[in-house]
Amino acid sequence: MSSKKTVAIVGAGCTGALLAINLLKIHKGGGINIVLTDKFERMGRGLAYRTWDDNHVLNVPAGNMSALVDDPLHFVRFCQTVDPAFSAGSFVSRRLYGDYLEQLLAQAEAESAAILQRIPHEVVAVRPEANGASAHIEFDNAVVIAVDIVALAPGYLAPVNRVPALLAEVGRFYINDPWNPAAFDNLQSKDSVLIIGASHTAVDILFSLTNRTDERKVYLLSRRGLISHPHRPQAHAPTPKEFPAYLNDIPATARHYLHAVRKQIHLAAVQGVDWRDIIAPLRPHTPAIWQRLPVAERSRFLRHAWTYWDIHRHRLSPSAYVRLQGMIARGQVEVIAGRIQQCAERAGSVNVTVRRRHSDAFATLSVKRIISCAGMNYDISKTDHRLFRQLLRDGLLRQDALKTGLDIDDSYAVINSDGVASRVLFYVGPMLRAQYLEAIGVPELRVHANKLARLLSGKT
Repeated sequence: MSSKKTVAIVGAGCTGALLAINLLKIHKGGGINIVLTDKFERMGRGLAYRTWDDNHVLNVPAGNMSALVDDPLHFVRFCQTVDPAFSAGSFVSRRLYGDYLEQLLAQAEAESAAILQRIPHEVVAVRPEANGASAHIEFDNAVVIAVDIVALAPGYLAPVNRVPALLAEVGRFYINDPWNPAAFDNLQSKDSVLIIGASHTAVDILFSLTNRTDERKVYLLSRRGLISHPHRPQAHAPTPKEFPAYLNDIPATARHYLHAVRKQIHLAAVQGVDWRDIIAPLRPHTPAIWQRLPVAERSRFLRHAWTYWDIHRHRLSPSAYVRLQGMIARGQVEVIAGRIQQCAERAGSVNVTVRRRHSDAFATLSVKRIISCAGMNYDISKTDHRLFRQLLRDGLLRQDALKTGLDIDDSYAVINSDGVASRVLFYVGPMLRAQYLEAIGVPELRVHANKLARLLSGKT
């Protein structure tokens, strides 16, 4: 990168902060201007780490949560300045990880001669110049600035805030955004709640709802009624290994890969080896496996196997799992596999009729709130994110065929509607799922952020 180019990072959550940190470290001697933008004034935490509730813990042990690719225990040492008892196997609060990112960003800024400008406003439009070598970015306060590079790092994209048809008549009881403070307004200690979803977000919301009372009944409703498996206590990062030999020379289909993994787990179990020791080493090789699959096989995997893979691959912390299972055993939490069939308001509550999975049986739940924890939206056509809607409308980016993310090239450059890679617009974040499948965790995002920073800096 030539002297004094300006790089705008759109989004100052975890991914945006990681990119800024890497650019600041690479350019310790200066020679770059970094504009870090976000609609939140406090930068570096994002949605995942902006929680102040210590019931919300990381689902990855501290030993695999370093923000720096060349210093694996960096986060562990940070944790030990808070409490020496923390170790690489500890599952610490997400609030603490947000503190870590904020401190690391401030430290990288203080130690670098590069200029970091923080702008606490939302970017609503990016307009490349006709020559395609620079762009203007527009903020929600109508301010426009010129930049050379735009790195999109907005993190989580929520679905369009649209009440589903079945919930239309009970909209005032329905919360589309689980992180909206209104989700808990006016709830009494014994008021029951229905959570749609059973993912990590659903568990976080469950713990917040039951933090001060054990009297509240909570229902977790999902199509399959599956709960993530736990990590083992004192879990550790898997030892890097070569591509598994048992996956070589097999047909590139979802069925063959899954059959091979199941067989390996069975063989390992006979020798007393835990299934996690088969799944965990696959993590760094998942992108290569995903890229071997034709589009039709990727689609088949997402339709039929993703949920089962997800509950084994993205595990709960041991303490969260034990707490959840205890609540289920006591009857405070009920996990239901099924679909909502009808909703009707009754005397200040909502009666929700649910058809149970693979059954003609129905259950009627009386609740005071329905909270959607459906997870991240990967379909840009179904988001109300102003910037992404503008970029899609203007043909500046393209969704992948399965609508699992964005089309990018090997340099993270965004591919437009004509199939041409941009010279000014880049992306890093969870919508890399289209190319890599795994792109939501810090162990993956820190690598992508580092690679993009080096590419933008000409350090490859």
